[in-house]
Amino acid sequence: GLVPEASRVQFDELAREIDRGLQGVVRGQFTICAINAVLTYIGLFLFKVKYSLLLAGLAGVMSLVPVFGSILSSIPIVLVALVGDAHGLNLKLGLGVLAWIIGIHLLEANLLNPKIVGSAARIHPVVVIFALLVGESSGGLIGALVAVPIASVVQTLFLWLRRRTDER
Repeated sequence: GLVPEASRVQFDELAREIDRGLQGVVRGQFTICAINAVLTYIGLFLFKVKYSLLLAGLAGVMSLVPVFGSILSSIPIVLVALVGDAHGLNLKLGLGVLAWIIGIHLLEANLLNPKIVGSAARIHPVVVIFALLVGESSGGLIGALVAVPIASVVQTLFLWLRRRTDER
């Protein structure tokens, strides 16, 4: 009702495009969470860490939060690997699990996140990385959370306006 009747068709088109981009961001992020959980479970299972499934689920859920979620989920995983052995402190197992987790996070941050989220939201992977860097440096945790959705909306608005200008 706030949009003038003459502009409603264009507004509805823009709203659909923004919605499609945001759906892609959410779908991509949930895919990243699932991949993170599966890779974490595989590593913890191979290392024979107790509570592998629970810790992998925690890692998957925490990866919803870019950057900080990965760091926060690593702490209990490495602690369980360090002290979960019946023989006391197992530094070798703890370091092995830490290396596995770091590998997953490097793969996720540098390859999977830009590619999967970028493809799902139709945003170039470089734009995803740039948005995450800018969001995290300017807004911390909240900035990192909203960076890619904001980039998706800005890109959609830009492309929509460019198409409208070209039509005129």
